[in-house]
Amino acid sequence: MIEFFDIGWLAIKSESKEAVIQSLNLSEPFIQLDWNTGISVVMGDIWDGVPFSRVYVSSPMRGWVLVVGDWISQTDKVALCQRLSETYEDVWAFSTQMRMDFWFYLYCKGGKIIRHFEKDGENIIDEGELLKKEKTLRKESLLDEEEDVNDPENWYGEDIVMGMAELFTIDPNELPEAMLKKQLGTLAVTDVGREKGISENPIEQWKES
Repeated sequence: MIEFFDIGWLAIKSESKEAVIQSLNLSEPFIQLDWNTGISVVMGDIWDGVPFSRVYVSSPMRGWVLVVGDWISQTDKVALCQRLSETYEDVWAFSTQMRMDFWFYLYCKGGKIIRHFEKDGENIIDEGELLKKEKTLRKESLLDEEEDVNDPENWYGEDIVMGMAELFTIDPNELPEAMLKKQLGTLAVTDVGREKGISENPIEQWKES
């Protein structure tokens, strides 16, 4: 199983990946891939010099469609999530980029921001009311139990992001292997890929032997 790190994703309450692909205005070529290969391809696009050019759209899992790729972090994620939440019941966006001291979680519903917390170095966005159990996650993620729980510098952000994903959507790192083996998602091209092109390297290089 591919571990989630240095990556962003959307979690959209939906039972149709096709509807999500259309809502995001994603383009061909559409390639059907298993979970591990799909995630490997979008992460590999960075090393192939075409970052943000493709995303992997999962089939519905426990009522959620995941859209995986760092394109999420580079686009106007707030406007995107607000727009999507006018169509879908719940829309979340997440990212963990711990090596760059960058991480966030964003929740929109009915076209409005319900919760947005983001840390980008010393820059903090803290919008919306603190959600139930969010404070507990902050305490559990403290790098040192003696430190101030209200200071983001003292949190291990990846624990909070994955914890929020698990509490309110699904944690990609905790999905059962049996579920992932049945997963057949779609690799699709973003607006960045349409403008700048996609990798010409074969998909086969990312498939497990």
